[in-house]
Amino acid sequence: MAAVRGKLHVPGYAGMAMLAFAVSLLFGKLAGFRRAAASPAGPIFSIIFFLLIAVAVGSILALFFYRDPR
Repeated sequence: MAAVRGKLHVPGYAGMAMLAFAVSLLFGKLAGFRRAAASPAGPIFSIIFFLLIAVAVGSILALFFYRDPR
């Protein structure tokens, strides 16, 4: 919705996508460690990983629907 309204600029969406992807890789790696996977932290890291990947994909999709503000 923010992309259609032109609320954020293109470098903002690109930066958000790259940052979310980099941080999601970190949480994905943490979720895969043997000690984390066997503890309650494993599913929490997996959920955070999923949400960050969703932010990255959403930011990339927002670039296609971005309109310049009037």
